[in-house]
Amino acid sequence: MGASLKKHFRFSYLWPAVPCDGISKIEKWDDLQTLFPFGGNEFKNLQGCRKLYPHPQLMKSAHFDYCFLDSYMGTALDQHNFTAGEGTLHDAEFIAPYIRSSGLPVHLVGSLWVDKSLGKLGVWRDKLNHIRLGGEQSYGWGKVRCVCCEPIEKDEQSEDYIPDPDGFSWSGHVPAHIEVEQNEVTVQGMVEPLVGWERQTDHKQRIGRATIAFVPGFFVKNDANFAVGEYGVWEKKEDKIDS
Repeated sequence: MGASLKKHFRFSYLWPAVPCDGISKIEKWDDLQTLFPFGGNEFKNLQGCRKLYPHPQLMKSAHFDYCFLDSYMGTALDQHNFTAGEGTLHDAEFIAPYIRSSGLPVHLVGSLWVDKSLGKLGVWRDKLNHIRLGGEQSYGWGKVRCVCCEPIEKDEQSEDYIPDPDGFSWSGHVPAHIEVEQNEVTVQGMVEPLVGWERQTDHKQRIGRATIAFVPGFFVKNDANFAVGEYGVWEKKEDKIDS
């Protein structure tokens, strides 16, 4: 099942968004706006929310952290004397369900590319309501539900056009990790190790494929060709692509 999922689906990264002014119920993508401050302490609406390619490098991180992030302190218990276990105090950071500045509900928005020849995966829409995000799932955290999933046709003349994940041309700030290649000169920015966990059918976990990647938000100087990989990480493509 996991192999079929990676074969037929491609996912973008998810970005926090809040309802547009005066909207209390989200019914379509245009009811949401991704918010990034581009000067002073004011939020400005980044138009074209459906494209979902904000410029995180231009964002003031301290203001974003104040509005969207919170943390939870916890510890394990020593069952013998019912006290906190030694060395188990930890802090879990999470995206808050409401932003601190105004109390608006926080949504996560992103792009999903789906192969039409799905076979047994054809009922994927309902599964969007059973996704769990994050590493504290044993406490009931990370539950999300889908409030909007609009199909977008591949019309390059449309302002809502999203590139083909198997190959597209890009320049500017990048909204995902990019795998580092040898002699890389196109992308500028910091790099970091990128690795995750894969859940097995016996409910155990193993370390997934590790790579070195450019941090999201950094800059591609000139048009370069990319593809979206199995886990949303971008990969360089050498073959020419019509933009």
